[in-house]
Amino acid sequence: MKKTLFFIALSIALSILFSMKGYAEDQQNVRNSFFPVLKDGSPSAYVIFTQPKQTRSLTMKNPEGVQYEAETYLGRRGIKPSENSSEKYFYFQAASDDLVAATGTFFVTVTYLDKGQGALSLDYMYLDGEGNAQLRSDRVFLGDSGIWQQHSFTLAGASLDHSLAGETDFRIYCPDILIHAVMLTRM
Repeated sequence: MKKTLFFIALSIALSILFSMKGYAEDQQNVRNSFFPVLKDGSPSAYVIFTQPKQTRSLTMKNPEGVQYEAETYLGRRGIKPSENSSEKYFYFQAASDDLVAATGTFFVTVTYLDKGQGALSLDYMYLDGEGNAQLRSDRVFLGDSGIWQQHSFTLAGASLDHSLAGETDFRIYCPDILIHAVMLTRM
């Protein structure tokens, strides 16, 4: 009887040990599936327009002198270019001394208020097949759902070398669209 209980306890312990080892390996595989954006191993850089604004290795710059206004909707604070502002772009710069690599495929996830008509677009510089810098644009159309949405733009072959206005890396065109957060990640 004691031997039986010993073998049952031993098999349970080994089963737990192997399942924990498998869990640890799975967690390691998940961690290795993302390339860190930042040198400290973080998978993202971001700007969140709360009060006060939260930032990590990504800053919003204002080379065109865009005036903007803040609004709170459904408990979230967002900003948008003011109506009397001649430019409707928000410019962003990644901290190049914090980035692991400044070229490659990145993702910019924008949290925006999907209200009204129009489109949200993102412009960035990429290197073509001959190594020349070119401007590329992508957009998402509003669906007028009246709720906060997220959209991830794929920046294929991006060159985050501060080559847009004001030494920025990408810009978001958002006329009359509230932006709550912008996050830069890499796969």
